[in-house]
Amino acid sequence: MTDFMLADPKGWEYDLHSVYSAYIGYFQAHNIPWFERTWGHLFTSFEDFLAFSWPTITVTDAYTGRAHIVTRLNSIGAFLKMIKTRFGETLPQAPNILQVTPFETSPRHLRNISDYATYKRLYSTLPAAVLAAQRTRVRAGDSKTIKELWAKRDKTFLALSFVWSERNEKSCLEFGYAAVRCGHMEAVYLFSATAAELSYLGFTGPDIGLPFLIRIIGGLRVDLTSRSTLANVDVHRKGHYIVEEYVDKVINKYPPNQPWQFGESQLTPKAKLPQIVQAVIRPKQQCLYGAMVLAGREWATMNHSLTSPESETSSNSIVLVGFGIHAQLARLEEMKIKLPHNVLTIDIANFERSLYATGARGVIPDPKTERPRTPSTTLNLENLLRTFHQHLQPHRRPGSAKNSSSSGSNRSPPSPLNPNFPQISVPISIPQCSMANSGNDAFMTLFALQMLLDPAGTRVPTIKKGRLGSQAQGQALAMANMNTMQAMNMMGPMGMGMGMPVMPMQGMPPMAYGMPMVAINGGMGPMLVPPGSPRLAPTLNNKNSGLRMRADSGSGKLQHSSSAYDLTGEFGQMKVSMKRAQSSGPTMASANGSSLPTLGRQQQLEKGTRGANGIGSESWRKRKSSFVELGKRE
Repeated sequence: MTDFMLADPKGWEYDLHSVYSAYIGYFQAHNIPWFERTWGHLFTSFEDFLAFSWPTITVTDAYTGRAHIVTRLNSIGAFLKMIKTRFGETLPQAPNILQVTPFETSPRHLRNISDYATYKRLYSTLPAAVLAAQRTRVRAGDSKTIKELWAKRDKTFLALSFVWSERNEKSCLEFGYAAVRCGHMEAVYLFSATAAELSYLGFTGPDIGLPFLIRIIGGLRVDLTSRSTLANVDVHRKGHYIVEEYVDKVINKYPPNQPWQFGESQLTPKAKLPQIVQAVIRPKQQCLYGAMVLAGREWATMNHSLTSPESETSSNSIVLVGFGIHAQLARLEEMKIKLPHNVLTIDIANFERSLYATGARGVIPDPKTERPRTPSTTLNLENLLRTFHQHLQPHRRPGSAKNSSSSGSNRSPPSPLNPNFPQISVPISIPQCSMANSGNDAFMTLFALQMLLDPAGTRVPTIKKGRLGSQAQGQALAMANMNTMQAMNMMGPMGMGMGMPVMPMQGMPPMAYGMPMVAINGGMGPMLVPPGSPRLAPTLNNKNSGLRMRADSGSGKLQHSSSAYDLTGEFGQMKVSMKRAQSSGPTMASANGSSLPTLGRQQQLEKGTRGANGIGSESWRKRKSSFVELGKRE
């Protein structure tokens, strides 16, 4: 193997070992006593067959992905010509020789094999050739290779996302990741368990998570010994870290920063962020031990890292997932974060484009032109999420089987679950989260990969709503009241107080119509909450980075969603409880945050609440009657 040259892999299509086995099979099929012929010693063993000195290269099959030691057709012809020249007999070309299509296009090392020891050394390099080809296939978005990775159930798919400052490209503001451990799920019986077994074990569908083949989500716990009790076995991981030096100091505008909506964010110093990212990817022996103290609180390291040791012959247990994964890898190098060289990377944009080019996703309209997409176009993450559909089965009425059988050719194709029911495809409801947050981006990137690989067994995640303490609620209420008072002072100069009822500072009675107030995000909004008003839900792309108020008609609550870098908002949405009064009118929030019943004008006259001094109903009737008598006397 010391003498080698470079050879173009085109034309190197015949597996060397299959040439020998094909001739042995040919002799047996045609009853040729090869062992009695003068040239029979060339086929006594594979080692004797290699004595001809075969020129070979190593390639991988473009379809199967397996590695082979191949030779050319003219080398087989030279071998047959040698037998005819030396022994005077003509051998035909044997059928059933394994012919492969080389996946590699770059020049390969040419080696001459003349003994079995050389063949054995070259054969030991085949796993490395498979790994190199697999990395190239996965990076290019080869659908067959990626589906095989998913089907093996021994990999951990990890999505990473960073938010960088738009003013300084080297300043990282946020880091988010989401991972699902398929190998762990297979080990704890979650992949092979049936729905009945999971129901017997007490497993139900939680609110958050990414389900798999049988709608199993991260967070389910199964005892490794009895598999009938619950233990701390978490198969899904996600996290979001904010650099504390840039909180409330550096905020992007295009697009603006948004809170994480799938968990609780954590603050970390800028110097510790590379160590945290390294701890998520690399083994803990090479990164962090025990626990660290970050921002005055103890931060425990991972139980074990997601990656396996480096290897020259096999791929790593972790698979990186992302949109534009090459840019993220370049960022990791800038942060001096080393990745194992055998890590596979999936670019979802390339993977989706490969599926669409082969017709696996049907016809999808272009988001810009509303016309069918061309196979060469690429979708971003938000447009990709809008293309996902779920297949539903409608309930059939009793006795409609006969009618449906004769309905003609306009019926929908039958569902794979029940061939008698037509299959209906409806768009899924995407969680209302902004992709400007690194945690949301990583979480939805992993969700997009699962929808491309297993749409039937993937459940749409829901947004996790946290709760804030009373202190944070009081601060937010104080801010809202302060903005309200400022708006009241500005109504006179701005000319906005015309035609409005007078609001006394003391003994404030409930009014028939609420006055406009300045919302926390700077806009004008009414202070009344009608009892039948619908909930105002946030949109997917919200450009306003302020606090917003949501009216819940069912519970009568005002919910405040947090701003871009409001630390309290990173842990959930603020909820201000308001008790509705036993009246038919709307409810108005008072200055101290409590609720006051708002009565109608006729009810106010009957109750005697008219006027600034709050005169009672009885005294008001007496004064009214005295005025009437005085008028009659005059």
